Parts: sequence; structure tokens; C-alpha cells
Amino acid sequence: MADEIKQLPKTPTLPPDTADGGKSLVRALWDHIIQSNETINKLIKAVKQAADYPEITPEGIGALPNTTTAEDMGALPNTTTPADIGAAAANAIPSVHFAITPAERQTIASVNPVLVNGLEITITPKSVNSKFLIMAVVNGTMTHVASSLIYRNGFPVLTHTGNTNEPGAQATTYYGNDIVTNMLQHTMNYMDAPQTIEPVTYDVRCTAGWSGTAHTLYINDRNTSDMRTPSTLTIIEFAGD
Repeated sequence: MADEIKQLPKTPTLPPDTADGGKSLVRALWDHIIQSNETINKLIKAVKQAADYPEITPEGIGALPNTTTAEDMGALPNTTTPADIGAAAANAIPSVHFAITPAERQTIASVNPVLVNGLEITITPKSVNSKFLIMAVVNGTMTHVASSLIYRNGFPVLTHTGNTNEPGAQATTYYGNDIVTNMLQHTMNYMDAPQTIEPVTYDVRCTAGWSGTAHTLYINDRNTSDMRTPSTLTIIEFAGD
């Protein structure tokens, strides 16, 4: 262990040939040396203390042990590739899918639900744990008793009973007559979890068929074709792990 460096005097005696206009510069340099010396003394003291207490380990003062790995600190494992990072980032960002009907009137007269033209979207899930937020708006006359439904791969996503017009309906209106001069709206929201990575097709269907009797239903307009309003389907995928 090196001997402790002694502090230099703070008011040194300057040589006669420097006691002139350069005196202030010499003093400034000397003060700098003194400050550096004090810092060195502190370092020597710290080293001596460490030598006097060898039982103090890095772990004892809160440092990480030598066996600590990058994974222990929350870093990505060594096997992680840029492709892995890119895939994780892509899954973390919701993907949006949108469909809109043609700007034309559609006539539905069936006791069974009929596809609303243009409101069909096929998606390949990013993950088996993906969830889909489905939002649909259907504009039309909604004649008599009218119902709208969301379908997945040809079947209603809901299967409840108790609706004489159409089981599984997600929107139903009743006006008790066959008036087709009104313009009304069905809105639907549903969170679906198909639990597959195979392509999934969602679509929107409508019907106005009460007790086995079909009533004429106009979509995107009324009977006089002067209130054209397209319908829409929006799906947001939230990918799981």
C-alpha cells in the first residue's frame, strides 16, 4: 500500500522571479494541484478501508452478484433476434380493419338474415389469443320488427333465444307497421375471441321477418332513394401473447 500523499501548503512561498505580474496565474495552478491532491487522498483512504474489511463483498453493499445475468436484470435473452423484437412490437400494436357498403340501396325481404353487401372482412389472427373488437353501423328503414347480427364463419357470434324475429340478434327495433319511409340505425359492438390462427370471416346480416312473415327492409336508404347513407363495419384486433 502506498503512503498517503501529504497535502501541499495552501499558501506556498513563491520564488522571487515569479513574484510579479504572473503571481495570480501561479497561485491558480497551485490551488489546482492542492484540489487534485485532496481527491487522491480520499481515494487512498477508500482503498485502505476496503483492505481493512475484506469480508465486504459487492453484494454486501448492494451491487449485483457475479452470477447476475442479463435476463435477471430484465434484459432480452441472448437468443433474442431482431426478428423476435419486430414480431413482439407488431403484436403490441392493434390492427384495424374497415369495410363500407357500396353507395347504393339494398333490398332485403327474407325471414332469414341476409348479408349486408360489403360488410364482410376476413382476418388471419396474429395469435391464438387475439381478441377482436367488432363495431358495426347499419342504416336503413328497419321495417316492422328488424334485427341485425354479427356472423363469424357463417354462424352468429351470439346464440341466445327469446327473440321471435331472430335468435342471436345484437340489434332489434320495432315500429309495428310496414312503413318504409323512415331512416333508422342499428349499432352493434362485440368483443370476440375465436382462439385460432386460421383465417376468420366476420360479416353483418339483417332481417325483418316476424313470426315467419318477411317484411321489406331497405338498407342504406329508404323506399324513395333520397336518403343514401352507407353502412360500415370496423374490426380492431388486439393480439395476445
